[in-house]
Amino acid sequence: MDFIRCARTCPRIRILSFIGACGLGLLASASGCSSGSRASGEHALGGGQGSSPKVKDPSDIDLTAIIDFGPTPDTTFQEWTEIQDSVVWMLDREAGAAGRRAQLFLIEHKRKSVPAILNAFKKLDFAAEDGRKAGDLCQSTLKYIWNGTNFDWRYPDAAAGKPVTDPNDVWFCKRVTEVWCSLWKQAEANIEVWILRARLEEKDPDEAKRLRKFFGKLAGG
Repeated sequence: MDFIRCARTCPRIRILSFIGACGLGLLASASGCSSGSRASGEHALGGGQGSSPKVKDPSDIDLTAIIDFGPTPDTTFQEWTEIQDSVVWMLDREAGAAGRRAQLFLIEHKRKSVPAILNAFKKLDFAAEDGRKAGDLCQSTLKYIWNGTNFDWRYPDAAAGKPVTDPNDVWFCKRVTEVWCSLWKQAEANIEVWILRARLEEKDPDEAKRLRKFFGKLAGG
């Protein structure tokens, strides 16, 4: 598996070059868009104040073209089942405390939860109230799992002339989802991208060591 072999040998600067080569400029920074950098996230996704007033067409982004992600290699069958069930509970508006517990379960399982969250995230209807709220839950949970990486979100505000069906906001939310999926594709293929973007060297060095050791074994190292 060449990508795992690369993950063991590429230094940080090559990982950054790898991310930038994928054509997503907002992913080229090692720190990502923090929750406090709203303007940066908007500019990168084309939604800032300086962008054109032209109405965007949400149908230009086809999230159905993104194939469902599978479990990570270090996820057991039982874990994957529990993780998928927890995503359903988290997004159930009637779940109450059980939904919150499910979200905490997903955050505790960190990287292993990401593909299941994304599989649900990209199927949501952001032009509907329930879908927008569920999408916010997905992106905020991903932010916790990725230790602060964040691409912003759009919230309806009828009083400000921003209904949930506002095409620019729906487009933006779809774009955020698309970027999250693109980032995971990179992290899924190269464990060093995950370690870098989730800031594991700073936040959880033991987990970074475990992942390098695990993926090194997969590669025959």
